[in-house]
Amino acid sequence: MGEPHNCRHENDRISKGTIEMKNTTLRHYQQEAVDKALAAYAAGHRGFLCGDKMGLGKTIIALQIAEKLPKKWNMIGAVCPAFLVPKWRREILNRCNDKRKYKFALYSYSEISDPLILAQAKSVQYDLMIFDEVHYAKNYKAARTVATLCKQGVHVVADKLLGLSGTWPPNNIADCYQWLKASNSPLAPRGYEDFAREFAANCHRNNFGLQVSGFKPNARWMEHFPPVYIGRTIDDVTDEIPDGLRVDFPMDIPKTIEKAEVKLFGRILDLSLIHISEPTRLLSISYAVFCLKKKKKKKNSDKYVEGPFK
Repeated sequence: MGEPHNCRHENDRISKGTIEMKNTTLRHYQQEAVDKALAAYAAGHRGFLCGDKMGLGKTIIALQIAEKLPKKWNMIGAVCPAFLVPKWRREILNRCNDKRKYKFALYSYSEISDPLILAQAKSVQYDLMIFDEVHYAKNYKAARTVATLCKQGVHVVADKLLGLSGTWPPNNIADCYQWLKASNSPLAPRGYEDFAREFAANCHRNNFGLQVSGFKPNARWMEHFPPVYIGRTIDDVTDEIPDGLRVDFPMDIPKTIEKAEVKLFGRILDLSLIHISEPTRLLSISYAVFCLKKKKKKKNSDKYVEGPFK
């Protein structure tokens, strides 16, 4: 699957990616994320977190970062939820240049939680380890967190880490700790309780142990977190419909959905614009509804709703 853990390239030379991805033209906001991530890595940071919302192309951003990152091992790892493995495989085949020198190792969170597969994954040194939907690994007791971001996780054999999560930053700062700790962030140099007491809005002990909730950013957080994070919504970066959600065939909107949208948002001028995203389950799909409001209303009043329907 790659080169042995203790094998290095001749004279430890670092190879730089110079081959462009195929079938891909980055949008300006995607290029901005790529540039910021590469600048963070060049500045000595180990981890970078892309918190763009769904539809802005986090997968494309990750693949471009993997292409442009200077490499010593020519190996890129990626861990994602099981239902996203086909998407990642397809994106790698369709977008990454066939002449590239580096390879990919792709795992799901459930696969890498198996001790044998984890040992196999850790037998290789990676230039970059990508964690898609990194919020999956937030509970330090969960097997997938132990296998990815804890002390014995696969991150220990990676030079750089890239996290992708459209739900970041979390409402509960406790969700951040494992990622920041694995990234060698100065925000998490000590134990979990010290971290929680500094950045949680509410932190106290009772008969059930340490109770943590909320988020309380301070000057130290604002100094260290923004350089290694980027997160935008669709309205922040573009008025266009993202390519990942576009379909080329008309779709009749069920009356039940139309009534629900009207109930939520009031009278809507046009409900014919509905776009299907990637399947998340065999029996259900994720859908995104973009409702066109009256033009006189402010841009930030537009609503974006996602959820499953069968």
